[in-house]
Amino acid sequence: MDREQISWVIVRAFGVYLLLQAFILLPELMAGLVTASYYSSVMSSLGPGTGTAGSFNRVGTSLFRTMAVVPLLRLVLYTAVGIYLVRSGDYVVWLLARTPNNLKDDGAGGDARQIVANEPRERDSQET
Repeated sequence: MDREQISWVIVRAFGVYLLLQAFILLPELMAGLVTASYYSSVMSSLGPGTGTAGSFNRVGTSLFRTMAVVPLLRLVLYTAVGIYLVRSGDYVVWLLARTPNNLKDDGAGGDARQIVANEPRERDSQET
């Protein structure tokens, strides 16, 4: 296998992982929606929106709505990125496969040991 094929395997595997994470988030999303619905009806039955009960009502309702919105956003994000990576993922594969195969492509003309060996050392320059 060459580098591009390995990159394709890695990208697709990560896409499947994200889709699995999105599937795992479904019960959390359902629980958040049920909880937000329940507490919204409880808060509305406390009384009018004035005084301490009204401010508690607003804070509680926004808190429980957040419990439903955050898993939904995570689910949408994981699903979108997972589908992109499984179906194409061209840009990510291009980013992974664009590194040079060897150090001779950088114009130095040798491997890393030759490049380091040709550099002047501090000790040599201090003695002269």
